[in-house]
Amino acid sequence: RALLAPDGRDAHGATLYLETPTGTLRRDVSPALSYLSSADMRVHFGLADTVKIDGLRVRWPDGEVEEFGDLKIDRFYEIVRGTGD
Repeated sequence: RALLAPDGRDAHGATLYLETPTGTLRRDVSPALSYLSSADMRVHFGLADTVKIDGLRVRWPDGEVEEFGDLKIDRFYEIVRGTGD
């Protein structure tokens, strides 16, 4: 799981904004795929030749925004609400 609420639940409905030197990438957390099926809750960003991440901003389902920094590329991060700035 990539995004978690403090109680350990998945953050369905959150939106992530990944800031890079070449622009901002957006991903929505949604397991919905089609009738009676679901998708992987992990959020993936394809960075191509990007070598630096400037920051990650998460807009939680209730509208609160939290920022996370010091992220490296080619890593898996478990983002937990309440641990960012």
